[in-house]
Amino acid sequence: AKSLGYDVVGAHEFYTSARCPRPACPAFLHNQGRRSRCCYNCQMFFDRDAVGAENIARVCEGQLRNQIRPDKYKPVVTQAPAAAPETTPMSEASQSSSGKRRRSKTVDDSTPGRPRKILA
Repeated sequence: AKSLGYDVVGAHEFYTSARCPRPACPAFLHNQGRRSRCCYNCQMFFDRDAVGAENIARVCEGQLRNQIRPDKYKPVVTQAPAAAPETTPMSEASQSSSGKRRRSKTVDDSTPGRPRKILA
């Protein structure tokens, strides 16, 4: 497609079949059977594949025009409470061949709500 002069945009399908496809409606859709979705806010029924296709088109349009994913299709961020530092018991695998225990190093990604990585 790119060789024919078309713009190519990759879009992750996150939230595209879960949100109402009507532009002014911010609501999530609810399952109604196997392939149907219902928006309680708009009181409309949709086919899940048609919803996904329409919303992916909106995501791609937002990427092309503004170079950013539209807010409607971004994950909902909830403020997680600050977690206490993790402590893990030393396992036999973390002992060196001489029988001495070595300390594990922790890496903090500085991302709130994200678990810390323990490097042995």
